[in-house]
Amino acid sequence: MVADPVLLDDFLFTRTMEIAVHSDDLAVRVHILTLSFPPQVFEPVLDLLSQLAVVRHVRLTVLRALSRARRSGRLSRIKANGLIRRYC
Repeated sequence: MVADPVLLDDFLFTRTMEIAVHSDDLAVRVHILTLSFPPQVFEPVLDLLSQLAVVRHVRLTVLRALSRARRSGRLSRIKANGLIRRYC
């Protein structure tokens, strides 16, 4: 069975998302500041990840994680360790 070809725009967007996510993973791991991406890069990635989170998790869980950091265990630990980065 042959898969449908991936459109160039979709391929590039997927790579952009991977670069954004993995650069943050690496920065947190080695305790350096995360790269700051321009809004035209960051916002579509955030939109995609938000939509995926809603599909994978209960909507209320996503809402709480985004609006109430203290209810999101991992986010609270990152903030407590001083590793949280501001993107806005």
